[in-house]
Amino acid sequence: MKITIAAHAFIEPTPDFDLKDYLATPKTYLDRASALALAGCALCFKNANLEGPFDADFGIALGTRFGAVETMRQFETTLAEKGARAVSPLLFSHSYFNAPISICAIEWGLKGWHGPFCGKNALQQAVIAARDAIFLGHATRMICGGVEAFSPARQMSGEENPREWSAFWILEKNGSGRDFDTALQAGDFEM
Repeated sequence: MKITIAAHAFIEPTPDFDLKDYLATPKTYLDRASALALAGCALCFKNANLEGPFDADFGIALGTRFGAVETMRQFETTLAEKGARAVSPLLFSHSYFNAPISICAIEWGLKGWHGPFCGKNALQQAVIAARDAIFLGHATRMICGGVEAFSPARQMSGEENPREWSAFWILEKNGSGRDFDTALQAGDFEM
């Protein structure tokens, strides 16, 4: 079996980044990481000429080192200062590192294999897991990638040379695109 790349998208947002340029569906609340993930997915699907919703053979894997850390900070600050009754349940649901992948899965009706990854090498773990999901028969196609967003909470991490970005690839079984292993060896999945 050959795993190939059907499409790729990379966004390194400018200060005037607006999710409306990528996605017409209005959202009640999104932190920066989720907005960037939605934009990256939207652009990748557009580049592949695909529209959802998709069947259970199409999955998603997303990696992030920091994820929705700013939303988590806002939630915890309100909780500590004003108590549990003052905390927004909406913020709570967006405060975990898996919020961006879940929002993307809902947006495109991705019902297949679903893998969130968090940590320093989360992007690479997500794309390798997507390849493995196809190889093991859990999916025939996967959208996979990663996202990192600037935030005051992230600045406290001491991270060297922080960048804000969103990168996604659509992998497929026996497609005609670039070979996955060739791209992996070339370092295409390193940000």
